[in-house]
Amino acid sequence: MAAQRIAVLDAAIAAIDLREDANSKKLKKRAQHLAEKADLERQLGQPDQAQLGGSSSAAIHDETSINSTVPTIGSIPGVTKKKSKRKKGPGDPSPQSETQGEVQLSQPIVKAQIPKTRERYPRNAKAIATATITAELTTTKPPIVRDPIVPPSAASGGVPDPSPAYLERSLVAPEQASEPQHILLVLDLNGTILYRPDRRRPSHFLERQSTGEFLDYIFARFQVMVWSSARIENVRLMANKLFPGPRRQFLVAEWGRDRMGLTPEDFVRRVQVYKRLERVWAEPSIQGRHPLREAGATWGQSNTILIDDSLEKARSEPFNLVELPEFKGDSEPTDVLQRLTMYLDDILMQKNVSAYMRQNPFKTVDDRVSSEEE
Repeated sequence: MAAQRIAVLDAAIAAIDLREDANSKKLKKRAQHLAEKADLERQLGQPDQAQLGGSSSAAIHDETSINSTVPTIGSIPGVTKKKSKRKKGPGDPSPQSETQGEVQLSQPIVKAQIPKTRERYPRNAKAIATATITAELTTTKPPIVRDPIVPPSAASGGVPDPSPAYLERSLVAPEQASEPQHILLVLDLNGTILYRPDRRRPSHFLERQSTGEFLDYIFARFQVMVWSSARIENVRLMANKLFPGPRRQFLVAEWGRDRMGLTPEDFVRRVQVYKRLERVWAEPSIQGRHPLREAGATWGQSNTILIDDSLEKARSEPFNLVELPEFKGDSEPTDVLQRLTMYLDDILMQKNVSAYMRQNPFKTVDDRVSSEEE
């Protein structure tokens, strides 16, 4: 039985010696095998071949070094190892070393290299990524010299003014309805709810604070269309990112620069553009989206709101405009869109939005707060 156990130990020691990735646990196991083997050989009176080939003092020295203590990881490289009973391999000691009674290790045993733990992302990784993207978008670049804004030509409609009929209807007393009204909301994009640092990359933009919540709010309560002064292909790229999923199909319309009545010459020039709401009201496809169209209801001055950052663009219908401060990508002291939702809550209950908005224009700061600060 002892001889069989010695054979098993030899096989185990040989297997460990052949491994290049032996760790501390395996090396300790090897030392235990050597110690157990030495005990069994003493019991059988069969010293190993390395001891027979060397001097008796060397053998006694080896047995003493093995039996004294179990080698630790730190002491293994300097310990003289007994020859294991296995076939010689390319890494085995030379015959000369065998005749000297001790078998030197062919290579020093190196401590197992413990792989470094994978670097973890910091807790604020999302904030760092957002700040990095913002920095990339807002990085100062050489200013692009643009032509000055000029008035449109007469062929493009010139500079409009409110009609007498429009002004007369805006002067009537506001009247509150008993239930929320159906209202068409005409939404501008750049400078109003988003900012494009690079006009050549329309799908790369920064959203104004609370834009997501604002869009949820208006799509749940209004009929919404987009009208931007950008080219229609750029409007579509912005809409792809701003209105993902099924939300986009609920847009009444997507209008761009091509809907402003400009001549081909003015279209490519940097002219002042005007969003004449009469063009919206004259479009059959838009009128067809009124929820009460079967009952004869239509969109018009009393139920249309334009949200834009330019008063001049709403020159023809100024009292249908909710003018927001231009958004340039910077942080704002006031959550403009959050205040706008509260304002729109009041407008939903008005029978004539232009009459109400003329007497109660939108303000980003409450008058009461301003007076207290003064």
